[in-house]
Amino acid sequence: MKVLSIKNPWADWIMFGRKGNFKNTENRTWEVMYRGRLLIHVSKTLDRYAAERYNAKPEDYERWKEQAGKIIGTVELYAIDRDIQSFWDESDLFHWRIRDPQPLKKPVPALGRLGLWEYTGELK
Repeated sequence: MKVLSIKNPWADWIMFGRKGNFKNTENRTWEVMYRGRLLIHVSKTLDRYAAERYNAKPEDYERWKEQAGKIIGTVELYAIDRDIQSFWDESDLFHWRIRDPQPLKKPVPALGRLGLWEYTGELK
């Protein structure tokens, strides 16, 4: 299955939402032809600027630390465009439109990679 590695807090907000607002866009400098289910992998590097900007709490940092280096769920990638349609959209980037987050019952450790990559292991 195709996988996208994303830094936290962004990956967490895609899968679990931030104050009830699910991140429905992943901003990238590149696009792909692929559409369909994607696994969401949490990078080991935290976007500290975003965490501070959005007033992360100690419990957020603990959760993100636990998620680092793991596949935490799936989403559907259904479109890619450059239109500003969402609070999450950033200008001059490709907006990967995602929906239907499905968290895994138990996150699966995996080494991340750049780009869209293939996971061939087992999801428990």
